[in-house]
Amino acid sequence: MVRGKYVILDGIEAIGKGYLTAETKKFLREHGINLQGIIEPGGTHLGTMERALIKEPVRAYQALKEAFRGVQGYDFAEIDGARLTTGRDSKAELYEFLVSRSSSAAEVVLPALENGDWIVTDRAWTTSFAYQGFGRFLGDRQALRVITENHKWILQGAFPGDRIYVVDITVEESIRRMQEDLEGRTSTDLMDNQKIEFYERARQGDRDLKRRYPKQVRIINGMRRPEEIFAEIKIDLERLL
Repeated sequence: MVRGKYVILDGIEAIGKGYLTAETKKFLREHGINLQGIIEPGGTHLGTMERALIKEPVRAYQALKEAFRGVQGYDFAEIDGARLTTGRDSKAELYEFLVSRSSSAAEVVLPALENGDWIVTDRAWTTSFAYQGFGRFLGDRQALRVITENHKWILQGAFPGDRIYVVDITVEESIRRMQEDLEGRTSTDLMDNQKIEFYERARQGDRDLKRRYPKQVRIINGMRRPEEIFAEIKIDLERLL
């Protein structure tokens, strides 16, 4: 059985991942490729719970407090929204992502690749490298080592991926697009409501991926029409096939 391939699309916010992922999947299916998709973070029961805690910590806490009301051993205190969001420990946030990825790797990604299927995902371990490694930890060497080594262990031979497409746009354009298109976004989504400096650092992290993994990473100019962006990705996918 020929091993499947692991394709990642990434970048900062509002790069058009939904369209590009859909077009990538459509193109590969037209070439007879069996695909498995996965949402990041998420993709499994455990991963979906972690997704709620990561992205919507206040809403998740309120829901759990109500669900476990009166159950011994689950004493949820009064909600402190600020502490759950702006005051959240960065190391804890990183390990929440690792829990989700470990679950999805074991249940979805690795079995699919072993079966000869391809995985196409928007966001993956690369997001933690950029968002947590650079956005949260300012490119700290120890933090980046923790991120890469843990994902190597979790993803085994699939690390770092067969192809990583980083769609690069300016932070100003990212924020403009987020403000213009609110579909699928909420005012309480923690990862959609970071400061400009955070996204600048994350963008720097994306560029550092190219330096570390030049064979796998392609930096794609995202300051173009979606059709033009995918046309470039399509040419490279044909080589990968």
